[in-house]
Amino acid sequence: MTEPNAFDETRLDRYLAGECSPAEDGAVRRLMAERPALASLIQALEGARLASPQTAKAHLPVAGNVDADWAAVAARAGITAPVTAPRSSAKAFSAHPRAISRRRWTAPALMAGAGFAVAALIYGSNRSTPSDVESQNFATVIGQHKVIKLADGSSVTLGPASTLRTTPDGRHATLVGEGFFEVARTSSRPFVVKTSSAFTTVLGTSFDIRAYPTDGETRVAVLDGRVQVNRGNVVSAGEVAHVDPSGRARVIRDNVALYQQWTTGRLDFVDTPISTVVQDLSRWYDVDVRVATPALANEHFTASFGGESLDYILHTLSVTLGARVDRQGRTVVLSRP
Repeated sequence: MTEPNAFDETRLDRYLAGECSPAEDGAVRRLMAERPALASLIQALEGARLASPQTAKAHLPVAGNVDADWAAVAARAGITAPVTAPRSSAKAFSAHPRAISRRRWTAPALMAGAGFAVAALIYGSNRSTPSDVESQNFATVIGQHKVIKLADGSSVTLGPASTLRTTPDGRHATLVGEGFFEVARTSSRPFVVKTSSAFTTVLGTSFDIRAYPTDGETRVAVLDGRVQVNRGNVVSAGEVAHVDPSGRARVIRDNVALYQQWTTGRLDFVDTPISTVVQDLSRWYDVDVRVATPALANEHFTASFGGESLDYILHTLSVTLGARVDRQGRTVVLSRP
């Protein structure tokens, strides 16, 4: 029996086909977190599903050796490579994420069907992987948001109290906090954003990711195009994925435009728990907002603000919730008499 933490071509096949048990799935995610090259391989393979068949065909290796390519990729990713890689026809590739047969998800199969994704790992610029190159780091402080231009032409609006680390080519990023991404389209290099519980893979789109440590989830809202969140979750324009700490995603339709408003300085709360509202106010106004009445933290609040003062927002909270607001310097306490 394969060890729970072992990883070979067979397990890669099972993982991409959605056949792993919950325990195996969790073990794969832990290995991806420990091995950036393995994570890059899987992200590239899954990102290939977002491309069109025409794009994939245009980037097929002309005279590649599939066995040698698989061995090279596997060595980089820390995977045990078989001597002879399984074969699959390029016809197995489809733009629809569910259209590829279950047992045709091996790395060599995708090399044949969407060779550009894997070739990028082998023949990429300077033959380096994201783990081989120096990262670029960006950060905002409380009350600040800023626009960051990446080397590939993409842009990121980074929210308050957030950090972003990217590879020099701008196509791989790690986010803590919130960021609105406008990704430059390219046919050969997926754009990947990693948070504590989600890998979001795209080719070109605009979307918002929120993953503050206090949120208890990663939220991915897609405004244009589509993205893949972790394995098997394709999120299209107008949809939002809520990803729990274990990596499981729940995709719903929503008014995604609201999730972009913060980039213009607006705060929109729609049936938002007070516990989340006070955290956002703390990040945007550089104050320490506390809830003294536990029951109050579980209530919900709906309102929109566009540049109003903190005092105005606190007054609105007080009137709406029937709560008392006490403020001393940077400390604000909400309570219910």
